[in-house]
Amino acid sequence: MSGDITFSGLGSGTDLGSVVEKLVEIERAQSYRLEAWKSTWEAKIESIQGLNSRLLSLELFVNDFKSASQFLATTASSSSQTVLSVSSTSTAKPGSHSIIVGSSIPHMLASQGWADQNTMGIGDDGGDFVISVGDKGTITIDSGDFDAATTLQGLRDLINSDVENTGDVAVTASILDDGSDTNPYRLVITADNGGEDYEISITANPTDLTYAANWINPVVNSGGWSGTSQATSSGYYLGSDNKTYTFTAPTVTLDGANAATQVTWTKTGGGSGSIVIPDNYVAGTNIFVDGLVDG
Repeated sequence: MSGDITFSGLGSGTDLGSVVEKLVEIERAQSYRLEAWKSTWEAKIESIQGLNSRLLSLELFVNDFKSASQFLATTASSSSQTVLSVSSTSTAKPGSHSIIVGSSIPHMLASQGWADQNTMGIGDDGGDFVISVGDKGTITIDSGDFDAATTLQGLRDLINSDVENTGDVAVTASILDDGSDTNPYRLVITADNGGEDYEISITANPTDLTYAANWINPVVNSGGWSGTSQATSSGYYLGSDNKTYTFTAPTVTLDGANAATQVTWTKTGGGSGSIVIPDNYVAGTNIFVDGLVDG
């Protein structure tokens, strides 16, 4: 059989079926509340699980940056990887650089670092400041046009405005901030024409600026070196502070047990000196020599 079954009160006209339905509905109210509560918490659990997944991803990400060098890592990119590839370290200073690649590149000559570009005088021992551009000619800044108080900016402007600075002899003087903590400013002279026929040289220089070819010295890197100097990624020493180098001395015979002895050294191109091995020296221990890089 199928269909609704109703019970009516005898002689009272009461619909007992409706009464029972209402009573059942009242009892189900608690069930409805529990189902709503369950639905709410299921949504919360889903959100917490999503948060947990994100926290796990964050943990995996930060695990790659557990050291200062990793956390402060920098990136570098080249506009043409087929021509020039670049890399960066955590100590690299932010900035952009232009590198010209080709067979006819303008020659660039830079001075040593200078402490201030607009207040510190460049010095003057007397005489003209002369720039030679290959065999094309010279630019002469007359001694009467500058003195010991002339600044780096002042000499730059004198070079750029000189009447001889034209045509095949043309150069452009600028000031470069190399980012060093001390003496960061360099007077840079760049040939306007490219190729080795326009190579720049300073043939007369009464100032305290130095343009010697070996002023920016190649770096001698050694594992475990210490010091305050900075080396560029291209392998050149740009700082003016001390740097510690290690080297191997020739075999020497100590003058008696635990006595100090002297070892002399020379450098390629001239120059010599000596170091003293102390009386408490342990054979096989590295000897560190700390001193300024000379020109």
